Amino acid sequence: MWKLLCSRRFGPFFWVQALGALNDNLFKNGLALYFIYRLSQDVETSRWWVNLAAGLFILPFFLFSAIAGELADRLDKGRLIRWVKFNEILVMGFAALAFWQASPVLLLSGVFLMGLQSAFFGPVKYSLLPDCLQAEELPAGNALVETGTFLAILLGTLGASLLAAMDGLPGVLMGLVLAVALAGWLVSLAIPAIPAANPTMMVDFHLCRALHTLMRELWHSRAIHQPVLGISFFWFYGAFVLTQLPAWNRWHLGGDESSTGLLLLVFAVGIATGALLCARLSQKFPLRTLALTGLLGLSLFTLGLGLASPPLQTGILPVTTWLQQPGLTHIGLALLGLSLSGGLFVVPMYTLLQQRADHARLSRMVAANNVLNALFMVLAAGLGMALPAAGLDLAQGFVALGGLTFGFIAMLYHHNYRDVLNINKYNS
Repeated sequence: MWKLLCSRRFGPFFWVQALGALNDNLFKNGLALYFIYRLSQDVETSRWWVNLAAGLFILPFFLFSAIAGELADRLDKGRLIRWVKFNEILVMGFAALAFWQASPVLLLSGVFLMGLQSAFFGPVKYSLLPDCLQAEELPAGNALVETGTFLAILLGTLGASLLAAMDGLPGVLMGLVLAVALAGWLVSLAIPAIPAANPTMMVDFHLCRALHTLMRELWHSRAIHQPVLGISFFWFYGAFVLTQLPAWNRWHLGGDESSTGLLLLVFAVGIATGALLCARLSQKFPLRTLALTGLLGLSLFTLGLGLASPPLQTGILPVTTWLQQPGLTHIGLALLGLSLSGGLFVVPMYTLLQQRADHARLSRMVAANNVLNALFMVLAAGLGMALPAAGLDLAQGFVALGGLTFGFIAMLYHHNYRDVLNINKYNS
């Protein structure tokens, strides 16, 4: 598996996507901490700002994924990546200006533009793997991509937390995001040419019509309904946890920016470890067993995290005092368990999507998957904003999420979606 990182067919792409995820999370998490600790003085206001920013980031995936998928099928994917990464430099320049001005409107506009840039990179990110990897290498490739993504989330989150703790927002952050964007573009120059999957594909720039056509194609591609549904639920789950975790730490554990970084460290390392573990275990165990284990783990550990949470508190504890709280070990183990379970579940889902989709329209099917992911992530943001209206605190929200995961498993079997978990067909 690790030899892939040293090969030109995979190595440059791995670092490009990891640097892009790092930049996204440097800005997003820096913005979340800015809203929670600088602009807001109460839990309700901070949760509203954070959830609004999360919704704006994923909105472009819903609006522009259809066009992005058509472009990815029509063009050389290597060249398209270089175009997208150059555009990232411009977007990060605007984001730096937004932080410098400290304007909520500009900051939220920067989040939207970052989402737009990521929406055009998304279809290439997963449709490129079957072009540069052998079929038996796909689990390892997907595991490495997920590892790179979530370790980049970790580094971006920790970097933003450290800068916030040292009063480095926005000054140092502005230069950092520009430097990472430039590095990503330079690395993208090493990605080899990848012939277009469908060079005669006509790109429809009418947003509504292109989206309608894309979703109609997905509807008729019944073989990939199940993995798309599984991936969408994973991102619903992940979006909710990542969005609510900083505020949950602040208001339930009394943690500061540094302790928020520690919790996100556990989460990101758990996802990466679960993904790599899945790639290894897939050589000995059916992937459907690993996927089902991941789903059950997501539900049980999320319920445990919510039930172990202390009641609301208003004070902020220094990290040394925070680490000495009773029950923190159980909370950490629950967070690690749910993140490991997520890694075990998502790698098989992406592998099945790549194996079952027609190669000539794989980018479009990944784009359709991104549209549904965006929809589910909007629902996750809506759930986060609806919890206060329902009188539920963040701990009760995690309990509700664990129950929803159990319901998702029951729905899969009730509606005869057993093939979501029956991905052992890949091995045969």
